[in-house]
Amino acid sequence: MLSRIEVPPARYQLRVGVHESNGGSIGSVALDIDVPDFSKAPFAMSGLVITSSAAPKLVTVKPDAVLKDVLPLPPIATRAFTAVDTLSVFAEIYDRTMPVAHEVDLTVTVRPTAGGPQVHQMTERRRVEAGGGTRTIGYKTDVPLKHLAAGAYVLTVEARSKGGEYQAVRQIPFTVLAVSPLTH
Repeated sequence: MLSRIEVPPARYQLRVGVHESNGGSIGSVALDIDVPDFSKAPFAMSGLVITSSAAPKLVTVKPDAVLKDVLPLPPIATRAFTAVDTLSVFAEIYDRTMPVAHEVDLTVTVRPTAGGPQVHQMTERRRVEAGGGTRTIGYKTDVPLKHLAAGAYVLTVEARSKGGEYQAVRQIPFTVLAVSPLTH
């Protein structure tokens, strides 16, 4: 289930509770979160939103209206996939480094968690138009898993301003299974 909550930058505790209507089971979870103020940092990146080609096999109650315009399928919380999946990753880069037009380099890599050489890399350059204040750059990329062996990996998205003096990095660990995650 997806639910968007818009709050100003601050520290919060998010609490979610559920009640099973048929069996009467209940549960809850609490999570401390920091909502950053991206308008104050010279260069920053949002968290990564991820989906996969297997997402249609999972029921998503109340899809997110904003994300449907930037991702082909609903975001998923699972981090276990098969090699037939393709991941779609979305992030926003917030840039107020300089008022003149410039470029930002974006690099996506996948490496085994246990170390070793990268198994996937893609680099792209995006233009940031001239302007004052914070400029937002939406970035979406697809990462096919067809060449990955079963195991643990980390996907890294790095944004670097032209000239390299500003950088933002986000990572997501994930696992490639030898069997389908929906039958496992």
